[in-house]
Amino acid sequence: MTLESIYYLSQIGSVVLILASIGFLIFQVRDGNKQLRSQGYYNFIDLGSRPLEMMIENADLAELVRRAHTDPYSLAAHEWDRCQAYLLMQINSWEYCYYQHEQQALPDELWGGANVWFSTMVITEGAYKRFWLEYANAYDEPFKSHVQAAFDAQKRQAEEAAE
Repeated sequence: MTLESIYYLSQIGSVVLILASIGFLIFQVRDGNKQLRSQGYYNFIDLGSRPLEMMIENADLAELVRRAHTDPYSLAAHEWDRCQAYLLMQINSWEYCYYQHEQQALPDELWGGANVWFSTMVITEGAYKRFWLEYANAYDEPFKSHVQAAFDAQKRQAEEAAE
């Protein structure tokens, strides 16, 4: 074997090793993405479930939130403070889901279901309306506009129903 042949064989071997390394990196990245999506899914389920668990565990809170949804302005200041904390947790979980979806870190189906649920709550439950009027500035774009669109849709529906 000539020196030139050895050189060409080493170049071919280098290319094969580089391609194998790239293939291995692709495998690792795909696996890492699956793990990140799984962790994002778990985080959202955990964040979204906690307020519901609180309602199950605390009948007084459940009754207070029910009253807040019916007439949020009838609550005493200390009662509204508790509801605000509860609603903040819920809206924050919606915000987390929104940004995770934007980063493609959550399945579209999870985002679709969560977004419909939260949008429906915003439209049907009075406490969310009061909360958003008081706390919309705590959120930034583009999530703020996303939530505002749900409120705008609710307002249009109410106006159409009144006509």
